[in-house]
Amino acid sequence: MAKESFASYLLINGGNSNLGSKALDGESSAGVFSKTVDRNMGGEFGFVYLQQRFALRFGFEFLKPDRLEGTSASTSSGSAELYKVDSEVIGYIPKVGAEIHLLQFENQRVYLQGTVGLASVTLKNAYTDVTIAPTASHTVEAKGTGNLIQGGIGYEVYVFDKTTFATELNYRSLVIDNLKYSKSVTTFSGAKFDGQDYVGASGAQRTLDFTGYYISIGFRWWL
Repeated sequence: MAKESFASYLLINGGNSNLGSKALDGESSAGVFSKTVDRNMGGEFGFVYLQQRFALRFGFEFLKPDRLEGTSASTSSGSAELYKVDSEVIGYIPKVGAEIHLLQFENQRVYLQGTVGLASVTLKNAYTDVTIAPTASHTVEAKGTGNLIQGGIGYEVYVFDKTTFATELNYRSLVIDNLKYSKSVTTFSGAKFDGQDYVGASGAQRTLDFTGYYISIGFRWWL
């Protein structure tokens, strides 16, 4: 393994999510939601260029928190349902980073790695069975960007031919606080326009937080 210098890789990842009901909060007088986002799932592919114990890493990550379907939104007391909502958040993250191999053996190694990137996130909330103004089904769409900082520790082991198995424990720092409407719509707090800040009923800017620990597993194919 120490003699190889270039590899492509594919990872899948998953971990707990800080999103909860943040994609739904503050849109109306609803305060209780029957479902919340509990997991961030995703995948990553890219390339690794290795020289001795140091490697450069170039990748593209796809981030996919749980999709909420048929979520019931009720008043804070839970006494009345106001509407139902389907919510989906997706992130795309080109990233670049480095690895330092702490332990290097013939067929396995342990490494530290870190990456930085610029995330592009889209949010889509589709509201149905609406009983409060505007008393009509509608869909809110928004987009935003944020800086990713990520690091962790990994273990790689030879499997067969020039294929290795890799697993990583990572920590991601990523907050999206500049969401803007990507299409005009009339929602619970009135008319909103394409390019306008995505705010709640109180006028506060909406924020999505993807920060947290996650585990990645996958393969590398050394050339």
